[in-house]
Amino acid sequence: MGTNLNSQWFKRFGNFLTKFDQSTRTLIKYPIETGFKHEIENEITNGCTRSKKTIGLYIVPISEDNLKYLNQDVTDDLKQLYVKMNESCGEEHDKYFQVVQICYTLKLPNANSSANEDLKHEYENVITNVPWFALPYDNIDKCIRTRHRYGVKDGEFALILLDASSGELITRHGHDRLLEDSAGLQFPWAPTHVLQILENIPSYISCNQNEFELSNEGKKTELRTFRSFRDIDRKSILGIYFSAHWCPPCKAFTSQLIKTYKAVREKGHKFEVILVSSDRSSDSYNHYISTMPWLAIPYDDTASRQQLTTLYGIQGIPSLVLLNPDGSVITEDGRGEINDDPQGTNFPWYQKSVNILTPRLAAKLQKNPAVVLFIDGEEDGEIELATAVLAPISECVKKKYQESLLFFIANDTDTSESLREFLQLEDVSPLLTLIDIPLGRLAVMEYGKEITERTIMNFVNRFYNSELSFLPIERPL
Repeated sequence: MGTNLNSQWFKRFGNFLTKFDQSTRTLIKYPIETGFKHEIENEITNGCTRSKKTIGLYIVPISEDNLKYLNQDVTDDLKQLYVKMNESCGEEHDKYFQVVQICYTLKLPNANSSANEDLKHEYENVITNVPWFALPYDNIDKCIRTRHRYGVKDGEFALILLDASSGELITRHGHDRLLEDSAGLQFPWAPTHVLQILENIPSYISCNQNEFELSNEGKKTELRTFRSFRDIDRKSILGIYFSAHWCPPCKAFTSQLIKTYKAVREKGHKFEVILVSSDRSSDSYNHYISTMPWLAIPYDDTASRQQLTTLYGIQGIPSLVLLNPDGSVITEDGRGEINDDPQGTNFPWYQKSVNILTPRLAAKLQKNPAVVLFIDGEEDGEIELATAVLAPISECVKKKYQESLLFFIANDTDTSESLREFLQLEDVSPLLTLIDIPLGRLAVMEYGKEITERTIMNFVNRFYNSELSFLPIERPL
């Protein structure tokens, strides 16, 4: 029997994928439902149906400068892995690996330009040399959405591995793992669960004990208290704090984090922070942790610190990742949440279905489409009314489309005014918009039309059904 796939998540790819047909030497479009999805559900080799099925999204930049060749060795390794994983079944080969290649350009091409024709030709050259499926060249919106969903930067190559049955992420770091393990001995490279990593650390330093021992010579030595991960209340919210003494922004945020940490715990919440240091010497590490009231991974345990850094893709510090007691991520932007809410009023800062547009959250518009409702005033009653209308729509979108379309309320603030000016919107309220900066477009509900759950849901459905009329956004935010 084949694997029963959740059909909803496949809609991220659109309706068709392409694949090069060796017999006819042409690119053929395959419907998602009867081609790609059907093939995975019913994949049988020599009478054996495989139970472990993985999909790799191979994300590759293309340009007129043949940028793809910079990654040719990895592409060749991926081809070999693709063949190996799909060999005849057996105790060592109960796996199936399908790949979807997603080629992207560094800027939105003009459909009628010669540059677009050159890029399309380059896309075809790339796809004719691989044995797997690809996102069609003209499916630009799905390409951009996929890149932003998995945080793939401009010019970056990536291999994202997903569980075929659910679409759930296995790892964002397949590209790096393939470089380390081209034979695929550990494929699909599922990372060690964070709780397992934390439990495997023999002991943690309990910071800021301020206890000292005097030697016979009168030398003062700071005493260290060590704790096990098992000593932490398993109902605690965990903060994994990536920081270093040499980093000025880190020291500034550490001061605020200490205040918030104490305020949250004084309210009776279970909250523990674990420092993952990037200090360059044990002396600076020891000095830094002496200022902190929480736990720290020992300086000598480089492997565990690197494992956590890789797990969350940390590329800059300070960074605070907040976790539920089961290890699931609440937010990877704990720093931003605490800067916005230093008293910890909204601890543990679970994601809201509707947010007030702030300067920090406005930055999310760069990479995500969003429904933004502009309203007059800043009174709580008006904001609560707008939230009550938008919240059910947000929850419905998550269930129906399995997408995290953002929902914002833009009240009468400088951030809202700046966004209006950028989009050249009339100064009228209430005004419902769908802002899609990644694709350079904007849709506005007709002013004067009653804004209700029904009319908003209709507006959003038309977006997902490609029925909305958009205006171009002329310049980047």
